[in-house]
Amino acid sequence: MKRQFKPRTRKLALLVHVLFGVAWIGFEVVVMLLALAGVTTEDPRVLHAAYVVLGEFGPALYFPFSFFTLVSGVVLSLGTHWGLVRHYWVVAKLAINLATLLGGNLAIAGLMRDAGQRVLGARIETLDASAVGSIQYSLLANAIVVTTLLVFATVLSYYKPWGKLRRARSAPTAAPSDVVARQGNRPPRPRQRQTTLVGGTPRGTP
Repeated sequence: MKRQFKPRTRKLALLVHVLFGVAWIGFEVVVMLLALAGVTTEDPRVLHAAYVVLGEFGPALYFPFSFFTLVSGVVLSLGTHWGLVRHYWVVAKLAINLATLLGGNLAIAGLMRDAGQRVLGARIETLDASAVGSIQYSLLANAIVVTTLLVFATVLSYYKPWGKLRRARSAPTAAPSDVVARQGNRPPRPRQRQTTLVGGTPRGTP
């Protein structure tokens, strides 16, 4: 039988996973707001500040939030009865975390860094959206998509829909060894003969 976390360990693992998940969602909301400010503002100082913050802090924070959210989720799944590939909602969350981690660190973090370097290389007095180019729209679109996916993953954690995978549903469940041992040492219980009433008197009664 697969060993599971004790209640205290399970609560600690759940707390760590929730903290990193909330931090990642909060980070993505901040990224979305800064990207939105960069797209909509006409103030060169706001434009400069938005992309400098994204370029300086975005790549540095994206990896730890996404990585530790994924790792803590995997550890929590393996240490509880949910398992890693037994339920559809767990597999869906795993796919979302992997996709956003890889896409974010391999693509989005680079866009943040590039946008920050572009505004740093321009004079603030003459700075406008053309200095950033199409990167500003890519950052905003990616932030919206990632935030939506992370919120959806949170909803999956709460409702736990869709049930088990077919393979996990059909696999036999092994009884715990101590229960099997107790059943093996226990004498069989005698079967009681079921009687039916005939005219108010049990059958076979004189």
